[in-house]
Amino acid sequence: QTYKICCAARENECREKFVAWCSFAQKNSFPADLQAAISTWLAEERRALEQSCLQWEQEVTKILGEALTSWQAERRRMLADEQTRFLQDQRLEARREFETWKKQERESLLADLECRSAMAQGHQQALQTELCKVKQSLRAANAQTIRAEEEREEYRLRAERAEQALKVEQALSASRAQKRPVFQSSREGHLAKRRRIERDPRLQGISGDLFTKIKVAYE
Repeated sequence: QTYKICCAARENECREKFVAWCSFAQKNSFPADLQAAISTWLAEERRALEQSCLQWEQEVTKILGEALTSWQAERRRMLADEQTRFLQDQRLEARREFETWKKQERESLLADLECRSAMAQGHQQALQTELCKVKQSLRAANAQTIRAEEEREEYRLRAERAEQALKVEQALSASRAQKRPVFQSSREGHLAKRRRIERDPRLQGISGDLFTKIKVAYE
């Protein structure tokens, strides 16, 4: 816009000078040869002024072009610097946000880890308590098994003793049967034998009928 204003002012100045010379030549009556010389001089001056104006315009255009190129380069440099600063600010802001996020995530992970650790400790304590209960139950079962084995051994020994006593009683009964008189009743012998077996001290601690006592003692 400034260049256009300068060109218009220069053109107006040249036009005013030419108009002034023409008016001066028309107002004054000069000889024909002088008027021809003045017209020639005016034409040459006009051409010179036009050439000077064109040269000046070219120089101004060149200067303005150089200034515009320099301004554009400076503008690009400023834009590049501004973009660089903007990118640096964005990187700094992103780094700050990333650091804040990392801090928050670290705190969240630590809290989660503490919670999980507390839960794991509680679960471990529960497992230890359950293990203690299982061990106690196992010890009780082992003790019960040992007692059952002892009772079984005791019953086996009782049965062996009862069996030996029965064999001895059978032998005694057989010897008595051989010695007893012929007229003695077999029913009385059986009853006597039953009474002896019922009074046997090895069967006193067993409840039930005689058959059950003998069977338990035998087992």
